[in-house]
This record gives sequence, structure tokens and C-alpha cells, in this order.
Amino acid sequence: MAFLDGPFNFRGRLGNLVAYQQKDTGKTIIQRKGGPTKKMIKNLPQYERTRLLNSEFSACSQASSAIRDACYPMDWLADRSLAGRLTAFCKKLQDRDPENGLGERGVYFSHHGHLLTGFNFNKHVLFDSVVKNPISFTHHRDNTAATVTLPELIPDLNLSLPWTYPFYQLILSLGVVTDIAHTNQGFHHYDRDEMHVVARAETEWQHAEKAFAGQTFELQLAAKRPLEEYHTMVLAVGFQMGAPHPDYGIWRAQNAGCGKILHIG
Repeated sequence: MAFLDGPFNFRGRLGNLVAYQQKDTGKTIIQRKGGPTKKMIKNLPQYERTRLLNSEFSACSQASSAIRDACYPMDWLADRSLAGRLTAFCKKLQDRDPENGLGERGVYFSHHGHLLTGFNFNKHVLFDSVVKNPISFTHHRDNTAATVTLPELIPDLNLSLPWTYPFYQLILSLGVVTDIAHTNQGFHHYDRDEMHVVARAETEWQHAEKAFAGQTFELQLAAKRPLEEYHTMVLAVGFQMGAPHPDYGIWRAQNAGCGKILHIG
């Protein structure tokens, strides 16, 4: 990978070079096209291991997508790297499958999902750098519910805002992910029939220069049946800034927020 500086900045293809602009940094990235073709990877015996790894990648991609679906109220707060970072993390979870061989290793949130606790949706602004105090909670698998208590927040004491917008709001979500295992037809979720709809809650808009008294929320999933052992609940918290809008009162600001997975289990 190379970075292009100077007056000859460009984007697109030039021969065997591809240039694109990275949104986070504004830099132009240059990469060289090359390597084996798709046909070579699909058919040649020396790429058997590559084919197995590519097969496993589909499980990681499905797992990453499942987490994002379970935390969809946080999508607005995530940076562009979220999908890639989640997929890479799910690959590490997949590597912990001790029972299946290469090409058939699954992603088992029910066994290793707790390792995702504390995962930040925005790598540039960590949630704990904004909300300094811990958030207390309890979760109940038997009735698919969670209780979350947001702490009192005082600007410049236990609340540090890197943005200049005048309002903020805290968001909570509770969703479910399922284990992903290998079958004769490839990698599939154990059970993903839309049996659970993500529950969400949010505070009223708070003035950025005033103290927030704290608040307790009850989140309840509308489950059609009890959770099985291959189901895992995902509890997430987010923080977003807002600004006055002439038509909508207060509207959420772009690129001004953060969030994390509070608990998974």
C-alpha cells in the first residue's frame, strides 16, 4: 500500500494501479493489482488451503452482519471501519473452535461471545473516553430482558465531550445473535427466523452544558419462544450529539457519536 502526495493526485485505475481516497484521513491510497486469478484459486490444487480459508471467511462475514443487526440502533454512531473490524474479531472467535477442522470452523457466540464485551463501534472516539463512569446493568435470559442504569453525568467531571454540538442523547439496544456452524450446504445460522426484534430505548435530548440526573431503563425483547443455548443476547449503549433543526426540533449530528457493546451473553 502506498500514499500519494503532491500535485499529481488522482483516483481510479491507471494501468495495474488502483487509487482511492480514504475517508478518515483524506489521503489517496495506491494499490497494485495482481496475484492469482479467481479461476486459479478455484481449481488449482496449490490453492486448496486458500479455498478453505475463503469458505471460513463467509462465516465471519455472516457473524459480523448478525452483530450489526442486533445493534442496529448504533449504526449511525459507527465509523466506516466497523464491518471490517467486526469481521476480523469474528475470525479470532472462529479460530477458537477446537472441534472442527480448517474450512468447517464455526463462530460460536454462545461459547466465546463474551470476548466482544467492550467492543467500540467507533475506533476514533471510545465510549469510555466520553462517559467516564461505568454503566450498571442486569440481563435475564429466561425472559429475554435487561435493566440498565445510566449514571449521573456532569460535564467536565465524568462527561467529556470532544464535539461542540449543544445537545446529546444516550441510546440502548438489546438484540440476539445465533451461533454459525458448518453444514453440508455451507455455513448457516443455527436459527435466524426473525424470532427476535431488537429492543431500544433512549433518553430525552440533554443540554451539553448541564448535568444529567441519570435514568434506569427496562428493555424487553418480543420473543416468540425462549432462548436456546445457541442464542446470545447483545446489549449495547451509544452516545450521539444533536443540533437544533428548523423542522424537527433537535436532529442528530453526523459523525458525532460513539458506542460499545455493553454485554454479550
